Amino acid sequence: MCQSASGKWVFLTVQVLFLQAVYHFLSALSEILDYLFEGYSVLGPLVYSICPVINGLACTTFSIFFVLSILSDTLLPHWREQWGYYEAYVECGYFCKYYGMNMYVMHVPIVLASIIDINTKQPSRISTYTAGPSLCLGAVSLYNVLFQGFLAWNYERNNKAIPYPWHYDMPQPWYKSGPFVVYFFAVNAVIYSIVCAVRGALLQRAPPCA
Repeated sequence: MCQSASGKWVFLTVQVLFLQAVYHFLSALSEILDYLFEGYSVLGPLVYSICPVINGLACTTFSIFFVLSILSDTLLPHWREQWGYYEAYVECGYFCKYYGMNMYVMHVPIVLASIIDINTKQPSRISTYTAGPSLCLGAVSLYNVLFQGFLAWNYERNNKAIPYPWHYDMPQPWYKSGPFVVYFFAVNAVIYSIVCAVRGALLQRAPPCA
């Protein structure tokens, strides 16, 4: 099984949920400190600078899941075999019996949390602390490198198992193949585009320059 070495951390959704939880905790703590210490919090700049990246990753996870799951249910049914295995053979009650449907339900709050967060940030702080495009690109690229490296490490220690079926459509080992290089940069471009869209939505809420 693909989770033997790394557990559920092999899933992008789990990692993004963890990042969101840490981010929202720091965001709430920042607001509390602002209230207690009359508008000053050392966490404020950090929270606002990483806001586009964290929410961009969340929106990316939501978008990629829905696009790939639709492809799995229509044009590429062999991608859905892992879901079919859970629904047919794994005994874990309601969740596994309706695994596919529950995966859809689970991904909706990820993007809802981001929408709420983007629309509740203080406009006066957005233009001052929101990370620029270069910093966003660096953060996205670093995360993509670490995530793909983690998948490769997990792949080698789990009898060549991976939870993302499109990797099996590449020459094996997938992380040494030419198509993977194209895939890596394509994914990086998609994530960065979504992060930039989130950043743009944030900046639209910033007050106009005097």
